[in-house]
Amino acid sequence: MSSDSLAVDSDSHGQPDPRAVVGALADDDCRAIVEFLDEPATAGEVAEEADVPLSTTYRKLDRLVDAGLVTERTDALRRGQPTTRYRRAFESVRVETDEGGSLAAVVEERAETADERLEDLWTELRMETGGGT
Repeated sequence: MSSDSLAVDSDSHGQPDPRAVVGALADDDCRAIVEFLDEPATAGEVAEEADVPLSTTYRKLDRLVDAGLVTERTDALRRGQPTTRYRRAFESVRVETDEGGSLAAVVEERAETADERLEDLWTELRMETGGGT
């Protein structure tokens, strides 16, 4: 397994198990959301594009984040309010069995761009210094 992979098994602490990954991807609304999230988007944008009610979108996004399939980031403060954006966190997902027959989900993580890393640093700096607009 490469360093860009996240092994998720049912024995790991704090990590989603294969059932969480497979369950999320088996859900029609979750799949519609994941398909849309190639670029960062707010929950409102996701709800509109995926044609899913906003309250359902928040629940599905939480499920996808918990399964390690979507990341959430808080953008730099805008007009005093941080903005949370979501993005697909993986390039591929596969479910395997180990030598003992236990299931493991292997999530090939999406590489973060230099622009995304810079935005993260800028956001963190603005949040720490109480920066606004």
